[in-house]
Amino acid sequence: MTGDFGLRDVKRAKPPQGFDKGSPLTRLPLSLHARGALDEAEKTAWAGLKTADARQEWAVSAELLSHLAAVALAKGDFDAVESYTQDALSKSERATSPWLAHGALHALIGAMAMRGRWREAQQILNRARQPGGVLPAPLIVHLFHQILLAYQPQPLEAYVQQLSAEILKAATPAPDWLAPLASLVELADASLQAMATDGPAKRLSRELQAGIVLSSGWVFLLPRQLGLSAMLHGDWGRAESYFTQAIKTATASQALPELGRTYQLYARMLCLKGEKGNGQRIGRLLDEALRLFEKLEMTPFVPETLYLKQAVLRT
Repeated sequence: MTGDFGLRDVKRAKPPQGFDKGSPLTRLPLSLHARGALDEAEKTAWAGLKTADARQEWAVSAELLSHLAAVALAKGDFDAVESYTQDALSKSERATSPWLAHGALHALIGAMAMRGRWREAQQILNRARQPGGVLPAPLIVHLFHQILLAYQPQPLEAYVQQLSAEILKAATPAPDWLAPLASLVELADASLQAMATDGPAKRLSRELQAGIVLSSGWVFLLPRQLGLSAMLHGDWGRAESYFTQAIKTATASQALPELGRTYQLYARMLCLKGEKGNGQRIGRLLDEALRLFEKLEMTPFVPETLYLKQAVLRT
């Protein structure tokens, strides 16, 4: 079942398109992470890192440290994300290829966004815009800047439909593109443009059908994003199905930040649906979301959760 893959399952499974590139030491942790087997991904990444360091394969080491940063972000260990990113940058410099740490930097930007450290996240993006910047894709840098604005929340500086078209045109089957595609769904939510989710949702749906549940770098849970897309379209039944799947997957994977965000979105969807008798159910979802947000210090997501709790009390 999606999100319940273990080491043996991933070794037997044929790698999805885009997941069969790179060093043999890095492919298995990436596949495990993508399928939600975070503990196994962490173990295999550490084993690979020990081997790569012994061989002085610094480029492979940097990539493995980027995987470890993404796993830490998925689990909500935001301090570990920073540590892994520093190590990834160090190894990539030894390999004379600083861009090899871009996955870790994506994870670090995500970790900072989860805790509202906007200035530090923006500083990384600003440095990336400079000549020789570590993040090699200006379009993704621009997209992540918009996500930071949306989370604060601040007015967006881009037309979401146009940005979505540009990302979809540039996207390849490589796993690195899943986070940007998932980010577009977030921007569509922030700008109330449901149609902007259609293209990204098609690609995310194909990946989910192939057993992929988590993006790498800046980590997003694919069924949560698909539930959000369905919710924006007012397709309550499909949204509820995706949110239920997202909760099950995130719980099995212990992807706590995404679990908290799913609880919150599920509650928002039920509020928008407007059916009577859902007050206690919505309250329980919001309580779970708030518990995780407070535990992980995900302060940007607390105000909306409290607002929804008050809205439920008023009905």
